[in-house]
Amino acid sequence: MKYSLDNRRAELCALPNKIDLLIFSFCAAQDPLLHSATIVTAQRLPGPLEIARLVYEHTAQGHRGLLEVETAKGMLRLQLSVGFVLALDVGPHAPVGYESQVRYLLRARGTAHFRLGQALSGRFLVEPFRPDASIRQHIEAQTLSTERLRERIGQQSVTVSFPPHVSALQVDERAVLSRLEQAHTLDALLASGELPMSRLIRLLLFLDALGVLVIGMSSGRLAAAYSLLDLPNHATRGEVKSAYRRLARSLHPDQFPQASIAEQRALADRFAAIHSAYRLLSGQVGELTSGKRGESS
Repeated sequence: MKYSLDNRRAELCALPNKIDLLIFSFCAAQDPLLHSATIVTAQRLPGPLEIARLVYEHTAQGHRGLLEVETAKGMLRLQLSVGFVLALDVGPHAPVGYESQVRYLLRARGTAHFRLGQALSGRFLVEPFRPDASIRQHIEAQTLSTERLRERIGQQSVTVSFPPHVSALQVDERAVLSRLEQAHTLDALLASGELPMSRLIRLLLFLDALGVLVIGMSSGRLAAAYSLLDLPNHATRGEVKSAYRRLARSLHPDQFPQASIAEQRALADRFAAIHSAYRLLSGQVGELTSGKRGESS
């Protein structure tokens, strides 16, 4: 029986690391694509958070492949599979310890891209581990403005498009993440008593830096927009853009030269809905903590 990545994603959000590792072992044994050579790249300009977000996106989606960061001192590589780091090649100047080496890669300056299906040679293999905690440590080492985030939120509700893995969360933070499956204001989250304001803002800052904090929109409206674009709720900025372009091409009048007036009107209505969903998601997915909305080109 072929293993479902959708099922895997749900499990990764709910299970602790040791149980994840058992599931990972099963997935790896069932998946011959682990060492395939299919290449698909997604390139980013590496600001302080961009490489971390790129690793997070591919980890969260269970992608199998190789992240490469081309720096002035050489190439750094990290291999991922179903949410785990499988191998590391970060050069002779990296610190000792695999999690420290992940953070070393996240701090790198250079051009980053992810090659689906690519793998490092066996000499770079490590005991599989999740990178989520290292991603959070890297993000929290940055100078991010809590006041700016509080100003952006104001009295609006917040929700989360796709929660981080439990290995990146404290036990009491997990309860807040459960609440954020539905939209809540800051006051409502504080009233729950699970976290004091300082820790709540710190958690929201982390979620915002990951690009998964949604401000001023209900989770239902967000889910509907994803559904219109035929995307999962945790789709990346690039996937939103690609889906919009694909659907826009499929609805172009040139594709339906024999359409009746009623059919043309229905196509126009469909395109308007697709365009509205795209505008909504492109303004929400991957919003940077600086307050700027960015989309990779």
